[in-house]
Amino acid sequence: MRILLVIVGDIAVFYIALFVALSMRMQTLVAFDFYAKHILPFSILVILWMFLNYMFGLYDRIGAISAQKLFNTLSAVSVLFAVFGIIMFYFLPFVFELTPKVTLLLFIFTLFVINFFWRLYMPRIMKFTLPKALLVGDNENIAGFDIVNVVPSNISPNIILGAIRGMSEGKVLIRFSDPNIKSILPKLHTLMLGGVTFIDLDSVLEEQNGCVDLDHVDELWFLKHTNKISNRLFLFGKRFVDILFALLLVPVFIIVFPFVWLAIKIEDGGDVLFKQLRYGFRGKPFYIYKFRTMTGIDTQSDVKKTKHKVTKTGAFLRQTRIDELPQIWNILKGDLSFIGPRPEIVSLAKEYERRIPFYSVRHMIRPGLTGWAQVTHMRDPHHKIDIDATKEKLGYDLFYIKNLSMFLELKIILKTIRVVLSKIFIKTQGMTQLAVYLTHGYFASLL
Repeated sequence: MRILLVIVGDIAVFYIALFVALSMRMQTLVAFDFYAKHILPFSILVILWMFLNYMFGLYDRIGAISAQKLFNTLSAVSVLFAVFGIIMFYFLPFVFELTPKVTLLLFIFTLFVINFFWRLYMPRIMKFTLPKALLVGDNENIAGFDIVNVVPSNISPNIILGAIRGMSEGKVLIRFSDPNIKSILPKLHTLMLGGVTFIDLDSVLEEQNGCVDLDHVDELWFLKHTNKISNRLFLFGKRFVDILFALLLVPVFIIVFPFVWLAIKIEDGGDVLFKQLRYGFRGKPFYIYKFRTMTGIDTQSDVKKTKHKVTKTGAFLRQTRIDELPQIWNILKGDLSFIGPRPEIVSLAKEYERRIPFYSVRHMIRPGLTGWAQVTHMRDPHHKIDIDATKEKLGYDLFYIKNLSMFLELKIILKTIRVVLSKIFIKTQGMTQLAVYLTHGYFASLL
């Protein structure tokens, strides 16, 4: 509910800023018909603007951002928004029949100012009362609830039942899988019939973290939660989309390949493509293809030599994910999907299967170019033995398998775009400065 109200507020801010900018341009309150003339073309920009807000994390943690970070983030959003606005109005004038020069400058400035203060004071304006809850368990960081009392789950069941009965209002967050709690399930059922609302703590934490807790996973868990893997209609649609978008990317690969080939050859003269044996769908090994990004790689034997490092060209290719473009061939062959658990090196996968319970379950679905684990905050094993990091990664993979849906697929795509953009426009300061320079020079020419 909160995120919905924030989105509605953002849309209102956008159109208020448009009205203010037009009034500033005309030096009077504009008539509705003049304002309405601008609403349709600018309504296309509102979608872009909200998309950029999402890309830069402004919908992730509502209100949990400092004024300085908010200013910097909105500055980056405004720069990109200006670039796309210029492209839309001045490269496609026949579509919109508008070329708002000074108006566009005033609008971007006004939108930045109003949006900054809206975002800064929004937490105070939108005071929501969180539902009160009794937590049966450890004093864990639970979002979305006002925890009024914490009762350890390892104490006497009678004390737990007494605390629940003593509640005057609210819900009970409790871990049903806890052995101590299982012993009093019949009494909890009686309390539920009496009006007490119980919420499974495991489900709350899983949804909050986007990760399955492996400590609570057993054979019964898989029987209950992996049935979506056999949904033929969903899998057919997923495969159809994979083939369609892979074919659309073939021309991009053809255009990009000569430039990548030239850059790699100029830098070290080595092979352009790199292949490596990975564990695939249902444990079937396959060769994955990439543009080579490191020195000291034997592309024929798939073995890294003693001395190897990321090249300058390779760093750029990795940062922009261009190094993975050759994998459209893997997608067309059926080795990969666009979205799924990332395929592991065969030798490492076999070691993990031996040492990590249920690791092989992630091979029940086609691996992907990107996936939930890759776009969610986690430690990356970097293709070396790391049991703890791989267990964490497995938790994210199991969350993806359990919650398979087109909505989750779309969410992963958006997060992937966001990760790539953040690397290019936030960490790569040169490109941000270039965008600022271009837009500053453009607008300066109007004044």
